[in-house]
Amino acid sequence: KKTAKERKEERKTELENAFEACGIEGDVTVESMAEYMDLSDKTIRRRVKEHGGFYIEDGILGRKSK
Repeated sequence: KKTAKERKEERKTELENAFEACGIEGDVTVESMAEYMDLSDKTIRRRVKEHGGFYIEDGILGRKSK
């Protein structure tokens, strides 16, 4: 069984991979990420917040600059 920390890291990686995959077509939307990851919009928004490295503006996802 995975620890909470392992699951969190896995979710971070999945989000980053999905962002890269959806970014090929241009703007990455919450909707396209939800479709790609087979999750709800609400779950995507929650994971983006948990990750901390992305932001959502008008339904468009962006990577925060370091």
